[in-house]
This record gives sequence, structure tokens and C-alpha cells, in this order.
Amino acid sequence: MLRFGFVIAMTCLVFSVYAQSGSYLSKPAQEQLKALYTYESVELQELEYDEAAYLKSYECFLAYLASEDRSVVDSFMIACKQLKGNDFLLVNAEIQKAILLLLRGDEMSGVYAFYRAHQRFKQLKPEHSPMEYSPMEYKKLQGLFNVIWAQIPESYQFWSALLGLQGNETEGFQLLRAYLKDVRNQDAIYVEGLTLYHFLLLKFSEPSDSDVQLILDEVPRSESPLFYFVGSQVLMKAYKGHKATDLLAGLSDRQLNAFPLLYYIKGRLCVNQLHEGTVHNFKQFETFYRGVSFKTDAQLRLTWYYHLNQQYSKRDSLIASVNTETKQLTALDRQAIREFETVKDAPAQLLKARLLFDYGDFEQALQILTDQQSGHLNLSYQIEYNYRLARVQHELKAYGEALKLYSETISLAKQDKRYFGPYAAVKAAKIAYFQMADIDSAISYLRQAEELNNGEYQSAIKRQIRELRSFF
Repeated sequence: MLRFGFVIAMTCLVFSVYAQSGSYLSKPAQEQLKALYTYESVELQELEYDEAAYLKSYECFLAYLASEDRSVVDSFMIACKQLKGNDFLLVNAEIQKAILLLLRGDEMSGVYAFYRAHQRFKQLKPEHSPMEYSPMEYKKLQGLFNVIWAQIPESYQFWSALLGLQGNETEGFQLLRAYLKDVRNQDAIYVEGLTLYHFLLLKFSEPSDSDVQLILDEVPRSESPLFYFVGSQVLMKAYKGHKATDLLAGLSDRQLNAFPLLYYIKGRLCVNQLHEGTVHNFKQFETFYRGVSFKTDAQLRLTWYYHLNQQYSKRDSLIASVNTETKQLTALDRQAIREFETVKDAPAQLLKARLLFDYGDFEQALQILTDQQSGHLNLSYQIEYNYRLARVQHELKAYGEALKLYSETISLAKQDKRYFGPYAAVKAAKIAYFQMADIDSAISYLRQAEELNNGEYQSAIKRQIRELRSFF
């Protein structure tokens, strides 16, 4: 349950950004909101009292997201206490408070604060509100809560239902997409909604081609570093590394320094291309980012770069400097701690193929893997080799070959605690169902995924199994 608390925090990190439109903020407030979103200095003047207090809390909230600077938390709490009469903004401020508590590691207090925000939201009724907001605005929040509560682990769903915490992910995304259409012509509001929508996709679903296009269409008019941070990760998840690189190429030093997590994303894109810019971007991230999130993952990727370039002394020095006792706040950082143990022994060609696959260069990854002689690999790397070759063939639509390799991975991974076995079973189930219309085989693969899901990424794998089962 505590891990779910952190998931809520990361899910909702842009919720307060998203939660207003022209119905809630005056035009001057919306203009200042737009400036806040670009991380420009803003003078909160000529605003109603609640609007000024809310935007002040919002400014602190964004500052924390950009740097994990705990010095802004007290200012945030003071601004929240100044909110008095606007019920909607009070709900929003309560959610912001929950997010900060969760991101700081206070999981139980954060989850409880989020629950209180939801209870306050349920008391709001569009027909009784003095703010005269439209039914669509109310449904927008319903969409958000639907997506969030749908992520509650199955073992807690009975009890959460007793508290009224039930969600439908599909319905939630449908409502959010409808909202985006409604606010398409409102610059600040639209980019806020777009950022949240894609962040939810990043965490809980798979982006479609139309979702990718929404990001690319927004580039000419958006100056928000937060939008670029979320959008580039969605493109990477969709294996559009070239598009993500292009997305970030035009950012100024001011934008990068204002939101240093962008250096981390640029570093990831560089290492996936085996590009020399890897070192510069990860070093900039280390210099400008005050927080701890993604720091361990960045160090791992930098060791990969040194390993592939045969700079072994730098690799070994960096591995020795990693503090494994530091509390890791993200799943990527926790996974990085486990993978540091294997960097020195990692077959270079297998690692190159992994990185090129992540970037979306499937043909080049296939060439490297087919050139690799897998017979000399030990069992651990044989499992990984089969899995990665299966993923490449899957993306290239060679479904029969991919299914064969997934099956081999499953067979070899019976005693393996890594993610290769269960993910191979999930991917095989997708091919069986969507490409071959073989429901019985799909169900069998999902059973195997459940049996193998006793190691890495258990929650994410359970969610994918649950989503697939909903089709049967």
C-alpha cells in the first residue's frame, strides 16, 4: 500500500496544473498561470485573494517538481492556509499537499490527504456550485479520479470500494480526451491538460499514434519545460527516440536549467544512441538538480556508456561511488541498484541492442542480435538475449518468430526472478489474442505470467495482466 502511495504522487504531479479553466480563474490569473508553467518569474498582482494564494501555492508546487527543493514546502503550506472561500481551489490545494507529502516520503499522510481531497470533491455538485462551472469540468475531475483509483492493487479493492474509491481506467481516459477537445483553444489550460493526460499514459497505459501526434502538434506553441519533460518520456515509451530528440533539441539553456530533469532525459536519449553527449548531459543533471530522484538511474546509464566505450576505470570508479543505502524514490532508481551488480559482466553487443531498441532503432538492434553468437552466453544472458530478440521481432511485426522466442524465454526463466519471464508471457499473450485470435493460448500465457511474476516490476506486470484479462 505504501508503494501505491508513491504511485499516486507521481500520477498526480501535474493534477493541480490541470484542474482549472476559464470557469475558475480570471483572465489575468490565467496569464500568470501560463507564465508559471514556463518557470518565469511572476508578480501575483491584481488578482482576487484566493487566486493569488492559489497561484502562490502552485508556484511553490512547480518549484518542488523541478528540483525537489524542500525549502519551498513551508511557503506552500502557508499559501494553502490563506485559501478561504473557493471550494474547488481548496480541493486542488489539498491534492497538492498530498503530493508533496508523498514525494517527501511520508506515504501514509500523503495517501490520507489525497483521500480527504477526494471526499471534498465528492461534496461538490455542479448544479449547486456558485462558480457556475460546466458539467464537462466536473466530469474532467471524475476522469482523473477514475484513472487514479483504478490503480489500487486487487488485494485492496474490496476495502477501497467500501470507502467509495473505485475507478474505471478506460472511462477516465475517455473523459480526459473529451476535455482536451473542449479546451483546445485555451493555450495555458490546454497545455496543462495535455501534460496531465500524457503523464497518466506514461504511468498506466500505452500511448497510441494519436497520443504521440498530440505532443508533436503542441511543440510550436508550448514553452513549458514540464510539458517537454513529460512529452519526451511518452515519445520514448512509444519507441520514438528520434522524435524525442528533436523535441528537446530546440530548448534553451534557461529552460534546461529551470527544469534540470530535462538534462536527465537528454542523457538517456544520448546513451541510447551511444552518443558522446551522454556525459555532458548527465553531468549537467548532477550539477543543477537538487533532488535525488533519477540520480541513481542516471549513474547506471553513464556506467553503461563507459562500459560500451571500454572506459573501464571510469566505469568502475562510478560504480564504487554509488550509495546503495540512499532511499530510492522511483522505480527506475530501485531497478538501477539491482543492475549495477551486472554492468561489468554485461555482453557489450547485448547491451547495445537493448539501448538501440529503447531508442526505436529496431533494424539496427536486430542486426546486432543476429550477429551475436548466443551459444556461448550463460543461462542468465541467454534468457535476456531471447527476450530482447523477441521484442525486436515483435516490433517488426514478425509475430510468429517473436512468439517462438517469447516461449523459449518463458521456458528458460522458470527459476529467474527478473522481469524477462513474466513480461515475455504478457507479450506472448498479446500476440496470441490480438494477432492470432487465439483466446485459449492468451489465457494460458497470462497464467504463466502470474506464476513467473515473483520478482521485478510486480505491480506493473499485475496491471498489464489485469488489463489484458478485461478483453476476454
